[in-house]
Amino acid sequence: MTELDMLDESETEEVSFEAESRTAIRSTDVAKILGLSRYGSPLTVYRDKRGESEERPVSLPAWIGLRLETLVTELYSTSTGTPLRADDGFYRHPEFDWIGTHLDRRAVGDGRLIVELKTRSSTRGWGDDGSADIPPDIWTQVQVQAGCVGAR
Repeated sequence: MTELDMLDESETEEVSFEAESRTAIRSTDVAKILGLSRYGSPLTVYRDKRGESEERPVSLPAWIGLRLETLVTELYSTSTGTPLRADDGFYRHPEFDWIGTHLDRRAVGDGRLIVELKTRSSTRGWGDDGSADIPPDIWTQVQVQAGCVGAR
């Protein structure tokens, strides 16, 4: 029995996610590379890809955000009338296979509609409800996601 065989399912998923993450520039990496994200820089992306980053515990805001995804999904579906489904796949751009992404949600019945779920402690960068104004780091992330999966 190998070490991988002894891992429980969630640990196996984590190993696959980390392995995939090193093989592509992910949608969240692009904002870091462009200097648009406060969560990293070109250097941190480089170190992550080489496996040289120190392991960091999940921050409290990130942990809360992950736990709130179900609630945010429900809020979105209720306010728009569009039911969503989780999407746990890893997708690569059809032309540039070194670019990849994970999606949060897709619309039920219209897989071309993707939804990126975010919770933040501030509304800075966000427009009024219903506007298309979103922070540049998130706009960049979603554009890369759309390009990878042919979404709108």
